[in-house]
Amino acid sequence: MVNDTDLAWLSAVIEAEGSISAQATTRKKDGYLVLTPIIRIANNDNGINDEMLRICNELNVKATAFVKKNGTTTTRIDGMLSVDLLLVHIQKYLRSSKVNNAEAMRKFIQLRRNKSPGKFRLNKFNREELELICSIRTHSSAKTLDEMMQYPNVDIDD
Repeated sequence: MVNDTDLAWLSAVIEAEGSISAQATTRKKDGYLVLTPIIRIANNDNGINDEMLRICNELNVKATAFVKKNGTTTTRIDGMLSVDLLLVHIQKYLRSSKVNNAEAMRKFIQLRRNKSPGKFRLNKFNREELELICSIRTHSSAKTLDEMMQYPNVDIDD
C-alpha cells in the first residue's frame, strides 16, 4: 500500500532525476499537433526503478520502463489520465521548478478535460493551452508558441 513516505520519496526522485513536460509531435495523416503530457525519470539504479514502478502500479498509474543503449533506465508516465493521476498524489511534495511544471500541466489537462471529457485529442487547442505547454517545454529544440499556433488544429481566435 502506498503511503505518504512513498509519495514524498517518488516526488524527490522526480525532482532530482525527472521531468514534467509534454511531448509535441505532428500527426502525419493530417498535420495536426499532438501534445502528450509526460513524466520521465532516468536512473541507473534498479532498486529505484523497481520502487517507482511499484508505487505507480499501486496507484493505478501506467508506467513503462525501458533501458537505453547507454544502460540508463527511463521510466515514462504519459497521457492525460496517468500524468494527472500521479500529479494529484505527488504535487504537494514537490519543491523545485517542478512545482510550476506540475501546476501548468494540471491546468492544461483540466482545460482539455472541460472541453470534452474522455476525448482530449478531438478538440482544437487554444492559445492558453499552448502557453501553458510552452511554459514547461523550455529546451532549445522545443517548438515555440508561434510554431504551435500554425497547426491546423489550433484555434487562433480563442
